[in-house]
Amino acid sequence: MNILLNNYCNLNCDYCFANKVREEHKQNMKLEDFKWLLDFLARSRDGNVRLIGGEPTLHPQFKEFAIEAAMSGAKHIHIFSNGIFSPQIGYFLMCLSSRVGVSTLLNFNHPDIIGPEKTQLIHAHLHEFKSSNVEVTLGINFYKEDQDYSYLLEAAKTNGIKNLRWTVVVPNTAEKKQTNVRSYFATFIPLITNFIRDSCNLGLVPHVDCNNFPLCLLDDTTLRWLCLVASDNVRVSVCSPVIDVLPTMEAIRCFCMDDYRVNIKDFHSLQDVVKHFESTVDAKYMGQPLFDACTECASFQLRNKSCACLAYKEGM
Repeated sequence: MNILLNNYCNLNCDYCFANKVREEHKQNMKLEDFKWLLDFLARSRDGNVRLIGGEPTLHPQFKEFAIEAAMSGAKHIHIFSNGIFSPQIGYFLMCLSSRVGVSTLLNFNHPDIIGPEKTQLIHAHLHEFKSSNVEVTLGINFYKEDQDYSYLLEAAKTNGIKNLRWTVVVPNTAEKKQTNVRSYFATFIPLITNFIRDSCNLGLVPHVDCNNFPLCLLDDTTLRWLCLVASDNVRVSVCSPVIDVLPTMEAIRCFCMDDYRVNIKDFHSLQDVVKHFESTVDAKYMGQPLFDACTECASFQLRNKSCACLAYKEGM
C-alpha cells in the first residue's frame, strides 16, 4: 500500500502515471489521517510505510510524518521521489536511517529534461547517501524506443548503487489505452534488453516494476539469456491491485485505474481492501486475453489473467 502525502509535484513529466490525480486541486494529507493509516498498517501486520506523491518531500509536514512513522513501530520507511529535494531533507533522511530502515526509489529523469542544476542536486544526494544507511534504488521509466539510459548507469556505478528499477510507462490517457498493445511493447524490447545487458555487465541488478512486457514477444535466445542472467526481469507480470491511498483517504486500485474509489476507513485491514478491488475491478477482466496468443499461454491458463497493465483492457 502506498500513502500519497500530497498530489502535486515539482516536475511535469508527460509520461507520469499519476497525471489524473495531479490534475485535481492541490491536496495535503492531514496528520491525524496519517496516524490512522499507521494504525491500519499495524492491524494489517504490514511493517512497511511507503510514502509517495506527487513529490512527497514537498508536503509541509514531511519530516513530522516520517518521524511519526518511525515512532509507530514500523520496520521500514520507503520513499518514492524524483530526487529533487533540499539538502536538509537529505540530511534528515540520513539521520532517520539510524533509527529505522529507510530506503528511497529515486526516479531519475534524463539531465536534458530536468536541467543541470537539478541533476547536480540529485548527484549530491547520491554522494551523501553513500555514507549513510539510506538504501537507494535508481528508477527509470521507458517511454520512447530510443531513450538514453547511460546517465543512470553512470550514476549507479559512481555512487555504489546496485539496484535499478525499470518499467514501460503505462497508458495514462484514454487515447493511449486504445493503443495496439502488442506493437507498443514490441518497440521497447530492443531498448529494454540492451538496458538489462548493459546493467548486468556493470555488475548492477536491474528489476522490473509493473507493466512488464509479455514474454511471448521475446525470441528464444533472448529469453534464455534473461532467465539465466537476470531472471527478476522475466517473471510473469500479472497485474494485481497496488492500493494507493490519496490525501483525501480515498483508496484506488492503482493510478491507471483511479475512477473507482473507496473510503479506506470503511475497511478493517489492507487484506480486506485488496479483496474488495479484486472482486469489484479485477473480476471484470478475468479470462479476457490481452491478445490472441494469451489463450495458448500457460500463465494465462493457470491464472486466468494475461500480462501487462490491466488498464490496457479498458480500451478493448
